[in-house]
Amino acid sequence: MRRLEDFPDADLRLFDRPAPPPPEAIRTVHLIGICGTGMGSLATLLAESGRDVRGSDDAAYPPMSTRLAELGIDVLDGFDAANLAPAGGPPDLVVVGNACTPTHVEAAAARERGMAQLSFPETLAHVFLTRRRSLVVAGTHGKTTTTGLLAHVLTAAGLDPGVLVGGIMSGSGTSAHVGTGPHFVVEGDEYDAAYFDKRPKFLHYRPTSAIVTSMEFDHADIYDGWDDYREAFEAFAATVGAHTSAHGHPGTLALWADDPNVAALAAFAPSARVRTYGSSDGCDVTARDVRRGEGGQRFTLVVDGEDACEVFLPMSGAHNRHNALAVATVCLAEGLLPAQIAHGMGTFRGMKRRQEVRGEAGGVLVIDDFAHH
Repeated sequence: MRRLEDFPDADLRLFDRPAPPPPEAIRTVHLIGICGTGMGSLATLLAESGRDVRGSDDAAYPPMSTRLAELGIDVLDGFDAANLAPAGGPPDLVVVGNACTPTHVEAAAARERGMAQLSFPETLAHVFLTRRRSLVVAGTHGKTTTTGLLAHVLTAAGLDPGVLVGGIMSGSGTSAHVGTGPHFVVEGDEYDAAYFDKRPKFLHYRPTSAIVTSMEFDHADIYDGWDDYREAFEAFAATVGAHTSAHGHPGTLALWADDPNVAALAAFAPSARVRTYGSSDGCDVTARDVRRGEGGQRFTLVVDGEDACEVFLPMSGAHNRHNALAVATVCLAEGLLPAQIAHGMGTFRGMKRRQEVRGEAGGVLVIDDFAHH
């Protein structure tokens, strides 16, 4: 990742940001770029937690615009410095989306006026993660489906987790939920946070436990090459379990052992208990007796060499089976019973636009599956 000092406009990126108010003192929030997938989901969480939320964007369209309207969140059409000074007074917090440049009219106004401002991941961590067991799903591929499955299994077990995921869960029809339970499940994106913070988003999420599903060079617009990209994940691994002292038992880092690059992250996680999953010999959590059939696949979940339970997973493919093993690894570490995990997996309805069956016409099955780079 590039250092702020290396940008030609570093004088606009390096500035003293006022400390944000404590979470309980934040009542009004303005989000710049509110209709983005992550920002809209964050707005949902803020509104669900009882805060007065508004925002601006120049591309407000369904489904996010519809969802925000249902929550009573005002979306201002276009960007204007005046949006930061409504009749009721300035907001307690401005959230600056990572699409904003230093000269963006609202981002520049927030900076010049010395307003309390945070990036999207900073806000999520500050408001929602400090008192929860943060469960973060990272990896180049599979993050959205794995995050949704993890949240669903915990929900089906009656634990009502918080969740923020970069897609719509087919069962609930939402991408975010505050929850009342001890866990908060987050999709951990490795893209950068804001114009004033070029660190990956997932470094902000204080993971109690985490999953890394895969590693393949991506985001060439912000990473110089494979070494730069790999180092971001190494830094993430070092954060797992580092904030667990006040939250009970230690954290767990679940790694897909079939990929040597992912398995190598074990050396960078001094605060976490490392557990491996996959198809390779020696994995802590694996599957045997895989049976593919109508509506998905069945397999025996094997933990530390012992059969734990039979699982029906209503999704196809080895990649989704590995996603399920990752979820099982973290759920077992968080105290769930194998039977609870099997029940949750069997009732998962998937994510919108991830192998989503849209219908059949003239004998042709139509599947919406857009999440490929």
